[in-house]
Amino acid sequence: MATDRPALPIAGPVMLLFPFGLLLAALLTPAVGAAPPHLLWAERLVRDLHPEDNSYGGSPTVVQWRGVDGATRSQNRSVCSSFITALFRHAYGYDSDEVRRWLGRSRPKAINYYEAIGKANRFQPVRTVGLIQPGDLLASRQLNPTSTITGHTMLARTRPLPLAGCPGSVCVYRLQVIDSSRSGHGADDTRRGSSGVGMGTIQLQATRQGSVLAYRWSEHKTSRWRHASEEPLLIGRFCGQRCPASK
Repeated sequence: MATDRPALPIAGPVMLLFPFGLLLAALLTPAVGAAPPHLLWAERLVRDLHPEDNSYGGSPTVVQWRGVDGATRSQNRSVCSSFITALFRHAYGYDSDEVRRWLGRSRPKAINYYEAIGKANRFQPVRTVGLIQPGDLLASRQLNPTSTITGHTMLARTRPLPLAGCPGSVCVYRLQVIDSSRSGHGADDTRRGSSGVGMGTIQLQATRQGSVLAYRWSEHKTSRWRHASEEPLLIGRFCGQRCPASK
C-alpha cells in the first residue's frame, strides 16, 4: 500500500567500509537543513557499501540496506533509474502498482522521471539552479538515443556552488550528486574508479537568470558539456501527493 509517510533510517553507529574512511566521512557530513528521507537512505547506502557489493546493472535489480529486512550487508546492483525507484519505494512505501500508477510502468526509465518532472507529477519543478536543494532529482533525456539508455537520473546531495562569478552571460555551478552509474563523477567520487552507487561532483551551466543550459559529468577539463539540444535536463523536488498547486 502506498503512503507518503517517510521511513526513518535505523539509528546506530555506522562503520566506514572504505580505506579512505576519513575522506568519505568528511564528504558525507549531512547538509544543513532537513534532508528528505530518500536522500538519507541514499547517503546511508553510499556509506555502507563494500566495493565488491556494488555494481551497475540489473536483471535483477538489488538495492538493500544492512539491518533492513534481515539483510546482513548492504548491496547494490542497479542502473540510474532503478536506483531512484528503489529509494522512493523504500522511503515512502510505494509498491509496484503505485509506481505504475505514478510513472506508467513498474520499472520506470530515466525518461519517465524526466516526463514526470515536466508534468509536475509528484514533483515540484525547480526552474532555476539557485533554488536546487539536497534531495532534488535531476533527470535528463537523450534526444538522440543510440541504445536503450533514455537519459540519466541523479540526486542533488548539496546546494549548488557558483564558480568564478558569471563571465559573459553564462554561469557555472558545482553540484555534488548521488547516482548509480557506469563511471563516477570526478576525482573525489566515492566509487574510486568502479561502477554502481556513489557520490561525486558534476557541473551545471546556466544563464544569469538561472535556467539550465547544459551539464557535464565531472569537473575534468576533458568532460564535455551536454547541452539542451542534445540532452535536456530537468530538476524536480519530490512532493508525493502533497504537491503545492501549480501556478
